[in-house]
Amino acid sequence: MKVLMVIPTFPPVLGGNQLQALTLSKGLAQLGLDVIVITGKAENAPKEESLGRLRIYRFASSKYRWMRGITFVPMCLFFILRHKKKLNLIHLHTIGWFCAPIILFAKMIKIPIILKLSSVGKANILGLPDKRFGKLLLRVLLKADRIIAVSNAVYNDILTLGYPEEKIARIPNGVNTEIFKPANPSEKEFIKKATGIENRPIVLYTGRFSPEKGLKDLLKAWQLVVRKIDKARLILVGEGIEKDELEAFARELEIAETILWIDKAYNIVEYYHCADIFVLTSYREGLSNSLLEAMACGLPCVATSVGGNCDIVIDNLTGLLVNPGKVEDIATAIIRLIEHPDLRRRFGENAYSLVVKKFALTKIIQNYVELYNTLGD
Repeated sequence: MKVLMVIPTFPPVLGGNQLQALTLSKGLAQLGLDVIVITGKAENAPKEESLGRLRIYRFASSKYRWMRGITFVPMCLFFILRHKKKLNLIHLHTIGWFCAPIILFAKMIKIPIILKLSSVGKANILGLPDKRFGKLLLRVLLKADRIIAVSNAVYNDILTLGYPEEKIARIPNGVNTEIFKPANPSEKEFIKKATGIENRPIVLYTGRFSPEKGLKDLLKAWQLVVRKIDKARLILVGEGIEKDELEAFARELEIAETILWIDKAYNIVEYYHCADIFVLTSYREGLSNSLLEAMACGLPCVATSVGGNCDIVIDNLTGLLVNPGKVEDIATAIIRLIEHPDLRRRFGENAYSLVVKKFALTKIIQNYVELYNTLGD
């Protein structure tokens, strides 16, 4: 079977969708499928790349953001036209205006097409009717042969739009449990000592520094945490548009000395192994890769009760759920876990077991193979 993946940006451009697309593509290729990825040009990345049965084509695009879709779509359509006799299936990894002509062309030449939805609410597909020409785009998106829902929240959004229930495929994001796995106590202490933060409770966040992640709420909550447990430390790993503003806010709250900022983590697993608790204070989530990684590493989690968080953080079993924006509740949950190591250990063990059972990458890849086989034979 030959599968075409379409995604406007792809590693080395980093993001949740990009990493999931790369991981899935590699896994499918290792199972013997021929996988082609077509994407936009990326700095310091080759135009063409081969990784076994996986081939990546990066199309040149305009330096102007508004022009990129205009140049990307014709190249995609031309590529599909040239290879249509060899393609069994097309898989779109995100939604956008580029999807519309690709979906319509795929339907015209009778190649099955799948659309993956990774985000929820008005900021994603539910908000399309409120945008200019959004209803037209939505009508085309719903012509996809299957739509993949990564969480129950995404599934409910798709149903709300009237898409047939039998055509929705529930396939969550997966995590490589061979890479992301718990550290033993001696490893954890060694890593803490190497980073100069031994004998301290460590709370970790990894992800984008952007408004929807609720990081100002986290900093306000952290101020309450360190008032009670002054030796606690917070590690924030990531990049984003709010970075400078958040650093300034931490100084304003007089908690800057209790926070370690990491721009780029070349071995993110070490930070999960260093941490005692993972925290995610988002206002919306599809299904967080960071949350899955943290749980695979055996970390108890404090997360807001939004989107896919509720699928994997089972309150008082794998972690603690709090309402978004409730600063005192976030602080109380973190303090509770810091003060109760037995509870941390129990939640962490349960989190690891849940991820291995339901979200292990090998299982997720097999789910995709089964879906592809129903459409692409």
